[in-house]
Amino acid sequence: MAKQKKYKIDEINPNRIAFNPENVRDESEEQIESDENFQRLKESVFEFGVLVPLVVKPLRKDNKDYLLIDGERRLRAALSTNQTSVPVHILTKSNKTEEMLYAFQIHMLRKEWTRTAQARALKTIIDQTRSEITKDKLKVSEEEIFDAVQEKTGYSENSLRDLFRVQKYVKYDNTILDEIDDSKSNIKFSHLVQLEASFVEQVKRMYPELVKHYGLKTIREKVIEKVRLGVIDKTREPMNKLLPLFLNAKTNEQKSFLKTLVIEFLDKKQKTSDEIYRSFELKYPVNKEDLIKMADQAEKKMEDLEAILNSFHAGQFSIYKALKDELLNRIASLVKVLNQTKSRLSKGRI
Repeated sequence: MAKQKKYKIDEINPNRIAFNPENVRDESEEQIESDENFQRLKESVFEFGVLVPLVVKPLRKDNKDYLLIDGERRLRAALSTNQTSVPVHILTKSNKTEEMLYAFQIHMLRKEWTRTAQARALKTIIDQTRSEITKDKLKVSEEEIFDAVQEKTGYSENSLRDLFRVQKYVKYDNTILDEIDDSKSNIKFSHLVQLEASFVEQVKRMYPELVKHYGLKTIREKVIEKVRLGVIDKTREPMNKLLPLFLNAKTNEQKSFLKTLVIEFLDKKQKTSDEIYRSFELKYPVNKEDLIKMADQAEKKMEDLEAILNSFHAGQFSIYKALKDELLNRIASLVKVLNQTKSRLSKGRI
């Protein structure tokens, strides 16, 4: 038996349709009106009418007969150009998740939704899917929910995996998606993906005791704070600087040292991923190329330092006692490190 359709196509007056306050695009009327693409859409609707049907469901409230499920821009363009009718899919039997899935499929086919809009829509679908599965099971794994959502939405595994990673942050703070859409915000969609994949998931894998100590919520809050402060300013930085550390820490000694770096990274707001990367690289060079690069950098820095020190005139520091004392302390510390390095090199330990 053929599956009965839950919608029918009709033509109705756009004035009978109420806008949906839960629009996943989360755009204000002012944002829409200022968009050049919307202006072109209005020109098209004025000349040809609305060509792609809206999706609505019966409402009968506040002098409106239908609630908009999908097509806010087309509806606004129709109203703005005084269209007397628009094509619509009328959902006759639906729930919130089915409505979202319907809109989801339309926009995924037309590639209109941004990734943040997809993340907003997906939250509803994930919550409903979890609720459906837990009716029959006491305990449900994230992979079971992932597989069920993938079947519903038709997403590729990689794309859906990234959206699920973003949901980990949205679960604690819904305003994060608003931050992503704000051009003044440091946070980008790819920040959340890379922080989760290249850092949080790796900490879970290698150091479950740290997860137990901090809690995943706190770990995510700490790394997001670094993005907000600009301490992590590039979206690929976690992949380039943090992930290699977890992949290259092979021995127990290396893992133990990396653990101290991870704790330092989490506990100090201004500690950068580049700093802990260099700390690990200095102690455990990954390969010959890294070692040569480090040697070249050390040689160049020592040449620069030698040139600077040769230009000093000690007598000029006599009236700046605090500055002189600080410099002497730093030189003493540097001499100690240089002597240790010299000793380790001579003994073949590095």
